[in-house]
Formats: sequence, structure tokens, C-alpha cells
Amino acid sequence: MNDVYGKTALDGSISQLESVTANFAQRFIQDGKVRQSYIEKTRQLAQEYRARMASGALSADDATRQVQSIRNGRVRRRCLGCAGGRSFVWMDFLMALRPSQAFQLEHRRPAEKEAPALVLMHAPSARTVELQGGVLEAQFEDERGYLVITTEGNPQEEALFVHWLNPALHIEDSLEISVDYTPGIFKNPEVAPAAQAIIFSFFDDGKRWSVTVLQTPRWLRHKYPVKRKTPFWNRSWLMVRNGLDD
Repeated sequence: MNDVYGKTALDGSISQLESVTANFAQRFIQDGKVRQSYIEKTRQLAQEYRARMASGALSADDATRQVQSIRNGRVRRRCLGCAGGRSFVWMDFLMALRPSQAFQLEHRRPAEKEAPALVLMHAPSARTVELQGGVLEAQFEDERGYLVITTEGNPQEEALFVHWLNPALHIEDSLEISVDYTPGIFKNPEVAPAAQAIIFSFFDDGKRWSVTVLQTPRWLRHKYPVKRKTPFWNRSWLMVRNGLDD
């Protein structure tokens, strides 16, 4: 896809998403402030995708495909009670994960007896949070919180950490993926079509992993090499799957 055609295709997909969002907001969101905030989130998302394409972080094809998947996947129809045969349209766009730049590295805490830790600055609130890991690999957000992915920083025997934080920066769930004496490199992250999961590669075995942020926490049993870092009596927000073909 050439640059001109790619920009045109992305603009068209963004225009469709903005139109759907505005239509939904006008019809179903009564509170004016909430309605405006809802529309503004879509504008911010559009700016993020245009900036990522311009910087080369995303190809035009990937950016267009992701915007289309958000537009197509976020609008669903449900018939509630069949009152007068009407169908009520609802959108959970605000619960779709999207790339974030909310956190910046403040400093690293070197490993001693435990794994290294990162102290991250949350730019919107100017607060810090400490997360296990030595390298900040990726971050995503939706209206419920932040999904932050870190690694230990030892490619020859790597450990990957997935953290789910609520808007108050409390760690709701945290997982580790690692195998003793096994190298790993975090690469090729992307938002899944369902927009509530992140897909990525880690081990050099031709398979991909997915991490889904659940709508509500559930009791889950995580199989090796996934290890839960939060207390076992807490329900899991994060569901991990592997074995997807690259």
C-alpha cells in the first residue's frame, strides 16, 4: 500500500468510526459531558493511529485494519425485550484496548534477590508505580485501566510480565511467562480483532500468545509456563492462551 493510498484508506476508516460513534452518542448518551467525552476519545484514537502511521510504528495497512476492526467489532446489535420490535444498539468502544503512552520510565531498581523492577511515571496523574521487570516493552489502555508488558531484560533466559492496573494505578492482576534456561524476545505485539486482547510472539517456536483482559474477573487455572504473581484467592482479570500460529 503506497503512502497516498494508505493515508486515504486510513482516513476513510477513521471517518466511518467517527460517524458511528457520533450517531451512537447522539441517540443513546443523554448526559452532554459524557457524550462529548465519548466523542473526544474517538478523536484521540484517530490522532494516535495517524501519528503511529506517520512515525512508521504501524504500516498504513495495519493501522487501517485495526481501525476497521474496532469499528466493526465494537458495534453490536441486541434486541432487548422486543418492545415494539425495536433493536437497541450499544457500543463498548471505550472498553477496546488501544496503544498507550501514559507511562514513562522514571528509573530501574536493580535485581538483588528478586527480579528487577521498573519505576514508571504515569504522565496524566504525575504519580509513579513500581512494576516487576527490567524493560518496558509495551503498554495499552482502555477506560477500565492499563495493560503494561515488561520483560526481565535477559534475552538468554527471559521472563515476560503482564500487569493489569486500574485507573488508580493499583495492580489488579499480574502474570509471568518464563521457562528456565530458555531465551525469549517480546515482538510483534498487536491488538486482536476483538480489541480486548493483545497478541504477540515471545519464545522462538513459531507460536503466538494472546492476553485477554476479561470484562469481569474469573477463577482461572493458569498452566505452565504461566505463573500468577497476585494472590491465588483473587480472581483473574487476565486470560492467557498460546499455540497460535505465527
